[in-house]
Amino acid sequence: MYTKLYELFGRFIPLDENDKQILQERFEPQSVKKKHQLLEYGKVANHFYFINEGLIRLYGHKEGEEKTLFFFTEGMIAGSIESYLTQAPSELILEALEDTHLLVISGEGLQELYDISTKFSKAGLLLTQHRLAALMKFFTSFVFGSPEARYQDFQNSHPDLIQRVPQHIIASFLGITPVSLSRIRKRISNQK
Repeated sequence: MYTKLYELFGRFIPLDENDKQILQERFEPQSVKKKHQLLEYGKVANHFYFINEGLIRLYGHKEGEEKTLFFFTEGMIAGSIESYLTQAPSELILEALEDTHLLVISGEGLQELYDISTKFSKAGLLLTQHRLAALMKFFTSFVFGSPEARYQDFQNSHPDLIQRVPQHIIASFLGITPVSLSRIRKRISNQK
């Protein structure tokens, strides 16, 4: 149950048996059904969710439409860092797109983890830096790339999500309409 969590932390810091025990004491197993909201609009984020199995999206609403900002898949930690750090009500929603098996840590538990050892603080910093780099890459594609290029990059980077995520949600993530996504997919298919 904790193997993937150990692997995630192990990419950034060496873990011994004591470190693994510390992680087990702070991350609690939880399973949620598809469509369950782990963070509701207007609530303050106080937990982070390591995904053992399943899929979560972070989204919000703009002018009555859903806008997907990020997908969290197996081996990732999901959460709204903005709401957690500012302790402000979230404008975003965390929702399971599939039945999902998680390991959950509270904000307090996370701080305790960082206080226990600089190893865990370092891992947290490196995880945050990697997430920021991924977000910057995606932001850059919005500024400089076409919708078709964004879709192709998404398809190449996350081929599994093409099958797991409904097309209208992929369209909202790419900043286009479902009709535009359908046209893009048809053009790409015809080019092959």
